[in-house]
Amino acid sequence: MGDDKIVPKKIISCYYPDEVMSLFKTEHAEEFAKKLEINYEEEAEKRYNKNYDNLSEGEKFELFNELFMKYKEKELGLKRNREDNVLFTRFLYSDEELKPKKSEKSNEEKINEEMEETPKKLTLSSILNALQTKPFLILAGISGTGKTQIARLIAGAMSEENNNKKEG
Repeated sequence: MGDDKIVPKKIISCYYPDEVMSLFKTEHAEEFAKKLEINYEEEAEKRYNKNYDNLSEGEKFELFNELFMKYKEKELGLKRNREDNVLFTRFLYSDEELKPKKSEKSNEEKINEEMEETPKKLTLSSILNALQTKPFLILAGISGTGKTQIARLIAGAMSEENNNKKEG
């Protein structure tokens, strides 16, 4: 099993995915604690009344797990669940900077905001102006975004214009 007892740590994380971070190498945990400015040596003294170097692998695993859980909950607003544990672990192993979840917008939220603004920007007059410069208009987008409705509006506007010309 080796000095770091990786297999038992993996087994524990499989049984308790909401309570245990998937950090199996102690040297990685030490690096991440430094990256997050967590003084794990001081915490070892407080928690176990021992010097960090004298802790067993199990005690180190328990210490880092609890320190990282507290950090992700308090500093990032993440919860104690499998999904947030995986997300947090991914950030620890990446070079990305950790940012609070509360102020962060997901790609989905950004796209939704942009889609909400798009109909306001797109008016019938802007479409007709586009058709005056070129005799065709390519409408692209996922289904349900209103391409057919735009074509119907254009057809209606053009037929009204033709009826007005015939009458006048």
